[in-house]
Amino acid sequence: MRGQIDTFWLPKAGATDAEYEDASANSVSDQGSVDLTPEVDDVRIAVADGATESLLSGNWARALSQRVVTEQVSHRRWADSIKLAIEDWPAQLDAYRAERDSRNKPIAWYEEPGLARGAEATLIALRLRNAREDGNAYWWSMAVGDATLFQIRGDSCLRTFPMKRSESFNTAPDLIRSLDHESTFKIRLRKTSGAWQPEDLFFLCTDALAAWFLERREHREKPWEVWRDFGSDDCITFERWVDEERGNGRLKNDDVTLVRMHCF
Repeated sequence: MRGQIDTFWLPKAGATDAEYEDASANSVSDQGSVDLTPEVDDVRIAVADGATESLLSGNWARALSQRVVTEQVSHRRWADSIKLAIEDWPAQLDAYRAERDSRNKPIAWYEEPGLARGAEATLIALRLRNAREDGNAYWWSMAVGDATLFQIRGDSCLRTFPMKRSESFNTAPDLIRSLDHESTFKIRLRKTSGAWQPEDLFFLCTDALAAWFLERREHREKPWEVWRDFGSDDCITFERWVDEERGNGRLKNDDVTLVRMHCF
């Protein structure tokens, strides 16, 4: 499979990189940009958005996104990857406590309730495979919450998943909890699939960007034209674009993460 994956992200305005609570990962490389070679047959991408209200939400978002892309399970068993991330969470907490102790900053009493409640995050994941014997190339996606996928072909947006309209975003999206040992997230997990062609674009993004995209589309604009060119020499940078859109009030001031997959 030939293609390119590019990742763009920024924390909230006024926040530091250390306070960024989104996460993204892909099965090919831990680099922000990666070129895919023909030998790559299977690509997995995930974006997670840690809920600000929960402690260690950024850690949980990273754990979820990494598990989804590294576990080589069928897309039909994506829930198993999430369950493994949940099972791993106690070890993540132990490592966090040890790291704090090593800096002589042990967990304070007022932090304990937050740790006991666990962390929460939304998740969007994409899997693409090379063309099969029938000549068709397919993709699959799953989501919990309002992180969203867009598939672009030529001058059209073919698919949006799971969010469809900008008015559907709110402050209480479905979330995956790090302490969900009963796997109740399964009732909130949504799936879809489709076919892809060379030159298709896929965007996976967190809620603020998804809401912006859908609102611009509802105004009969073509928001993918901006996102398509991020990183090229003659295009506005992602950082400057985010600053401008936040400044004019069209983009919510939130952590933002965008992963672009260009199929060749």
